[in-house]
Amino acid sequence: MKNAPRLLALLLIPAFTAPLMAQPAPLPPADRNLVQAIPAFLKAPKARWAPLNNPEALEMLDPKYPEMGLRVLSVTKNSLQELRRLAQDGYIQSGDIALTVRPDWIGGGPYANIQMTISHAGLAYIAKDASGTRVVKNVENPLNKEYLLNPDRLGDPDSHYKTLKMIHIVRSKKIPNNSQAQTNVREWASLFNKYATNIYGNGLVFKRNYNDPEYPKDGLKFVHRLAQMALRIRPQKNVQTYCSEFAWAVQSLSGCRIATDAGQFALGAPEPAPCIQEIFMPKPAIGDATMAGLADGPLANVTSIANASDRMGLISQIFANGDASSKMSPGHVAMALDFNAKFAPVLKPYYEAFVGGNAASTAHIRDQVNGSPDARPNYSPTAFFIEAIAPEAQGATFEYVMSLVFRDS
Repeated sequence: MKNAPRLLALLLIPAFTAPLMAQPAPLPPADRNLVQAIPAFLKAPKARWAPLNNPEALEMLDPKYPEMGLRVLSVTKNSLQELRRLAQDGYIQSGDIALTVRPDWIGGGPYANIQMTISHAGLAYIAKDASGTRVVKNVENPLNKEYLLNPDRLGDPDSHYKTLKMIHIVRSKKIPNNSQAQTNVREWASLFNKYATNIYGNGLVFKRNYNDPEYPKDGLKFVHRLAQMALRIRPQKNVQTYCSEFAWAVQSLSGCRIATDAGQFALGAPEPAPCIQEIFMPKPAIGDATMAGLADGPLANVTSIANASDRMGLISQIFANGDASSKMSPGHVAMALDFNAKFAPVLKPYYEAFVGGNAASTAHIRDQVNGSPDARPNYSPTAFFIEAIAPEAQGATFEYVMSLVFRDS
């Protein structure tokens, strides 16, 4: 995962026995400053926030555009009690997607902004630890100790999560709490975690090219083969996925009940199994009235801002030159250079035409970009956040839950 999007699971907060607080928990000054520095076009419209009964999370609305903001909780890294609390108090539910946010990318130019400073995606689920207490766990690709959160090995020096500062939690409305779909996802995630050392590198390979999704090539067959690995069936073909592709695949198994549907994954059974269904359709580069595209995240937020006279100025900020290369992996640096040189000069006029109501120009640019051989429908890490902030009129089926800001102690 060194070259591109990364993510999940140091999900945390105080012991499950602690009483709920009547007021939001205060943020440390450094965490408050970090959240306040995030531009409105990288936040989430309040209209798209999921219901959350626990009052401890702090609603931080943008001071200039209060229709935008984040729901924030400051949590301690490497704390088993924190992981228990997130599970026990319902902050995290099985099937939620955790998105790694890189605040140090802010001001890093068009690529960083269109990615919404998101670099990785993983899937969370609720299990029981050695004491029988509910705890947050995760499953993600790479399926190795760097990325799989082990409550019995918190603080592992190799853990990716030692470097995290912030994650967004988003939730699919197709996986409601206490539903059969949620049970299914939890059971599949548990199997992938249980057999991770047998699966990873022995059928499942991490793919470094995030612009090479499996779905356009072979539909849902790769999801079928991943499920076979979880069931300890060696598929006829190996599978390569990047982080968000793997998370998308596990969610797309939400209609598959292991107890009754395992036979659909037997060797020789038709591929893909009928129970597999896309959790959301892979996104084009630029969307339309029925679906937001991979490049539409900041645009969705800009058009959600009530003060229409500020929208062009915000677009200028999105496409302003910047350099976050010192904070990015080599893979992201290469992608940023390519994006800023080839795509940003086309995308900025699209944003301007869309906000300006020029339907002919937006359609022309959309067709031009989406017709490129490199513009394959995809499910990047940012796609999950876009699915949570785009207007529901565009068919978006996720909701923004909250953002966790990590502190060392």
